[in-house]
Amino acid sequence: MSGTPVKVHIYDISKGMARSMSYAFLGKQIDGVWHTGVVVYGREYFFGGGGIEYCPPCGTILGPPDNIYDCGTTEIPYELFMEYLNELSNTSFRPECYHLLDHNCNTFSNELANFLTGKGIPPQITNLPADVLSTPFGSMIRPFIDAMTVSPSGGQPMSVPRTTPMSHPPPPLGQNSARASSTRLPTTSNDVLNGKSAAHTVPPTARTEKGKEFDMDRKAVVFGSREVLASYKCLQPRLAEKLKPEEVVVLDEVYEYLTCENQTWSLGRSHISLIGRVLNISDVNEETHTTLLKCLQLALLKEDILQLVIHDNERSLMKLVKTFEASALAVKAEITKLLINMCNSMAGFDWLTSISQWPIESQEICNCSITNQTCVSCLLDENIQLKDVGAALAYNLSRFKVTEDSAVEVGSALIQCLSCQLSEETAFHCLFALDSFSKINREVADLCAVIGLDLTLYKDRSTRLAQICANLQRTLASR
Repeated sequence: MSGTPVKVHIYDISKGMARSMSYAFLGKQIDGVWHTGVVVYGREYFFGGGGIEYCPPCGTILGPPDNIYDCGTTEIPYELFMEYLNELSNTSFRPECYHLLDHNCNTFSNELANFLTGKGIPPQITNLPADVLSTPFGSMIRPFIDAMTVSPSGGQPMSVPRTTPMSHPPPPLGQNSARASSTRLPTTSNDVLNGKSAAHTVPPTARTEKGKEFDMDRKAVVFGSREVLASYKCLQPRLAEKLKPEEVVVLDEVYEYLTCENQTWSLGRSHISLIGRVLNISDVNEETHTTLLKCLQLALLKEDILQLVIHDNERSLMKLVKTFEASALAVKAEITKLLINMCNSMAGFDWLTSISQWPIESQEICNCSITNQTCVSCLLDENIQLKDVGAALAYNLSRFKVTEDSAVEVGSALIQCLSCQLSEETAFHCLFALDSFSKINREVADLCAVIGLDLTLYKDRSTRLAQICANLQRTLASR
């Protein structure tokens, strides 16, 4: 097992002023006034006057870090990590425990890095307060510093993992409500969770990771509606007949989690695993399957649940996707929507397109292969509903830079799909993805010429189709 990377982002909140002016004021050189955050499992965690908070890497008002310190990797499971953070947020790193000099963001980063890797952050950062206070000027301004706090805007308070049974209610809602931030999950994803839409597009987060280019002009497609929760409630008595009492309690917690708007707790690995087991019960009917899949689609719009799925060593979700070909039509569509929602974020895309091999049914397979096969199967199916979701999946994948092989595999299916009668939206998704894949691999452009892509079928249907057809024509001509 290779482990999960752990890095410390280091920010100089003085923006260079400490380095240029510290000697005049303190009589010694100070290179920066440091704020740090620990980046692990797709998030950056830090401590400030608001307690422990998180954001996407580089997601606070401070912007990109001045330095990145590599702590190595961790083998700590995500669920155990969240339990540890929960403990810290309720004990030594409560908001009122914050002190700019004695118990600050760097204290937290050092403790968290040690827990994850056994390796602390650079000592010149943790020693900075002592260096300042050792000077006459530092001693003089100590009373003013004691009253100060630092908490960069852009973070969200921790969601506390659910560790108590249903008989013990979660922490009261509203006490730690998430503050507004331009770097949170897209607002319209939350609109889905609040029942405002069933399928639409949401704006992407502005960032690039691991060299994957992110097209800010495209919006992710997401699926989900809170209306499914009423159907889920009706299924509970039937599910209770097939499950153990403790498993029924776990499913009830899933329902409670999805119906609350401002959770201060989160689902755990046991909830995700149980949903996977229920979906694989042979005598569970199609209605139950589709309802549970729709609930899981809603849950995947929440970043903490996405991270649980990504770091599930059992790969429950991908094993479920692997059953795609043997599933009923309605189940196939809902399985594909799971992948579509996962592609709403960079972390989900990275996981879905991972080429790391893992064993299943005496063979080695990778997530990327399963994702591509599912997308291609939908695009080439005669059923228009599957074509629609296949096009939406290809579109979401194309928002990032896929591999050249994936571009050819999915691109060839897109060309064939475009020879059929498609809705305006599905045609738009197909053409946009095809344009992206043609830029990645010349073979896709060659296939367009060989198979015979007829853009006249679409360019007069809407303004945006005319624009994307023009873009695609330029791309093909340049290749």
